[in-house]
Amino acid sequence: MRKIFFLFVFAILKSFFALSQESELFIPFNIKQAYHQKTRSFSGAAGERYWQNKTSYQIEAEFFPKTQKIKGKEIIVYVNNSPQSISEINFKIYQNLYQKGVKRDREITPSDLHDGVKIDEISVNGEKLDYFRQPFGTNYSIHTEIESRDSIKIELKWELTIPKKTHIRMGSYDSTSFFIAYWYPRIAVYDDIDGWDNLEYNGLNEFYDDFSNYDVKITVPNDFMIWATGFWQNPTDILSQEIFSRYENAKKSDKVFNIISIDDYKKNNIFKKNEKNVFHYVANDVSDFCFGTSSHYLWDGVNYFQESTRENIFISAVYNRRSSDFHKVCEIAKLSIDYLSTKMPAYPFPYPFMTVFNGEDGMEFPMMVNDGSCYAESRTVHLTSHEISHSYFPFLMGIHQVKYSWMDEGWAMFLPEKFQNSYSSEDYQESECASVYEMYAGTEFDAPLMQPSTQIRGYEYYVTSYYKAEIAYRFLYEMLGEAKFKECLTAYFNRWKGKHPTPYDFFFTFNDVAKENLNWFWKIWFFERGYPDLSIEEVKINGESFSVTIERKGNLPVPIYLTFFTDNGEEIYTESVRAWEKGNKKVVIEKKIKGRVKSIKLGNDKIPDVFRENNVFENQK
Repeated sequence: MRKIFFLFVFAILKSFFALSQESELFIPFNIKQAYHQKTRSFSGAAGERYWQNKTSYQIEAEFFPKTQKIKGKEIIVYVNNSPQSISEINFKIYQNLYQKGVKRDREITPSDLHDGVKIDEISVNGEKLDYFRQPFGTNYSIHTEIESRDSIKIELKWELTIPKKTHIRMGSYDSTSFFIAYWYPRIAVYDDIDGWDNLEYNGLNEFYDDFSNYDVKITVPNDFMIWATGFWQNPTDILSQEIFSRYENAKKSDKVFNIISIDDYKKNNIFKKNEKNVFHYVANDVSDFCFGTSSHYLWDGVNYFQESTRENIFISAVYNRRSSDFHKVCEIAKLSIDYLSTKMPAYPFPYPFMTVFNGEDGMEFPMMVNDGSCYAESRTVHLTSHEISHSYFPFLMGIHQVKYSWMDEGWAMFLPEKFQNSYSSEDYQESECASVYEMYAGTEFDAPLMQPSTQIRGYEYYVTSYYKAEIAYRFLYEMLGEAKFKECLTAYFNRWKGKHPTPYDFFFTFNDVAKENLNWFWKIWFFERGYPDLSIEEVKINGESFSVTIERKGNLPVPIYLTFFTDNGEEIYTESVRAWEKGNKKVVIEKKIKGRVKSIKLGNDKIPDVFRENNVFENQK
């Protein structure tokens, strides 16, 4: 009887908790219905009825560098794991960003505009479609029925042109060096929140993709090398014995190993004498497949042994010989992965490979990043570690970047910060985030983080997605402390890796694992408009005792950082954003200071404050 009573009380408390989650944070109807249908839970974990559709791609393509065209064919097997039948299949044709007449948010060189990706043939379950329209825009659909728990087989033939001068996350970097991304027709995400993802790709917002299996063969001229997502299946078919031996040695070496050098190109000893090279790559449970190719890029490699998983990670840097910094990138990438896997987030790196390709765009993909050369080592470290950090968000966690860019960009800003700072004379990113956000805070262009990213344009998109989000994550970390923060973040990874979390899954997981209601923080920092502004309202001095009243003039809570300047030096007092947890407008700081206090300063360059003129007290005594 006693046990039944406690179970009853637990059920009541759990019900009250769920009601508080619903009432304290606004949940849009399309997301709220997922909780009522039990595909998601108010604890932050996936619900008992959570489902996710699955796609497998078998792609054969040929890239023609001289004309910059790709011709391909693919076999897609799509499994409908949803509880309802689907009456159409929606595709993403991302390269139609370059199609004439398409609406976009990025500038494109006019000569790169074309008539769009051409679909030559489509068949469904072996039957050719007699009529199908050519895709206009980045969304494309065909009508066919798939029952719940059933699958469908789709075959396509297509061709596209790679842009020569415009570099939006990919493109041509010289006449024989290219990074090829979002290049094949893929099935859009169908999820428990919106059904089909029908948001157009506009060039500014990024992507939302399912976790899929890829089996890809790419044909290029016999003097071109390819580096790609996944496991390279046939290196012995392509590389000479000497280069293959170096490749194998690099995979075992804990020091950077030069696989392809300038001399190798001079000796022409890299490839076997094939008419063409056909590269075969396989990758499972990843959200995308990309590749880089060149006839003259250098290749460095190194192994990183990940203690937590007892597995090897093979790291490559692929670059133009004229790059001033890329000869350091392979080692920097290794140190970045070590930091991410052991320090922050201190969670196993999710991939067995990482290749940093020397383009000029700064963009992440599963197992690859596309980075430009930098003028200073600190910037090289920043760019390399930032893009590699995306391996966690949005690739380990299937973030809907189109709607919530802060769910991945903010994390990629925050996670590697201390690693980046070790290469810089100052913590420049935290200061940069604070100063940039101050310029927009409280203006009509200061969008709440929960405002869909598709509704934000221009530089404001970057301010919100990168700078404001970094500040919010950093203040959360400081408030919870490192141990509890990592515990919450680890639970978030474990619950949602390989799935599609929404912001609410993030919020509720942290509430659940931290065992406290953080909705006051989520509500103000993520949902509401406002600005940060603290001031020194009053200072009372009684001998060595100081009573400093801090007023929160702006509604956005920020940490308290007080510096007491004395004849003997400086004394610091700090308090996290938790000082404002109860919605209070004032905090009184009591502190004893030895020696004469000349002045008191509130705040620092890492904490945004839109009106700093009220942050200084000068002692006239």
